[in-house]
Amino acid sequence: MKKIIFLIIIISFVSSCIPEYYIYKIQLNKPTVSNDLKFEDEKLSIEFSFKQSEVAFKIKNNSDKPLKIIWDEASFVYNGEAQKIIHKNVKFIDKEKTQAPTVIPPKSFISDLMQPIDDIKFNSGNSYWSSKLIFPVISYYKPKDKKRIERVKKILGTSVNIYIPIQLDGKSFDYYFEMEVIDILYKKSKNQTKSIL
Repeated sequence: MKKIIFLIIIISFVSSCIPEYYIYKIQLNKPTVSNDLKFEDEKLSIEFSFKQSEVAFKIKNNSDKPLKIIWDEASFVYNGEAQKIIHKNVKFIDKEKTQAPTVIPPKSFISDLMQPIDDIKFNSGNSYWSSKLIFPVISYYKPKDKKRIERVKKILGTSVNIYIPIQLDGKSFDYYFEMEVIDILYKKSKNQTKSIL
């Protein structure tokens, strides 16, 4: 019993020592404004979620015909610089190779991930692959730490755009999603966040 109580105390202490990170609030600006990064038309529905080094997304085919994503023409644009992307199940070593299109049957959806290929590097010294973070992970909000706050503020206004070409019923359609960091938050309490601005 003493061992169990001791273990619970250690777990509580360790979990309370986990650093809090700044939270980037991203808004979809085009083709429509959306704070939850969602878009829908008669052809498809899509929603995005930013991870540390990749963008997760769910795309649904709203039509009665198969929808095809043309990965080799898709791109990730960070502050104006375009990069080719890879998606889930593509090995890092194959990042420069041709990617087969993904077919989404009518009224079906896929959940996938995309990652800019220029951010994926092979470390030959240690023989492992690594990927650069989309936004820097910066921890601990300290009101007196002006240098860190100014560093974080520079990310405000950063634009991330995603271009996804699709084919539907023999026709090509270009989807260009423009997103922007509109606020930077820190955790004020367990259930409350506050802007640093």
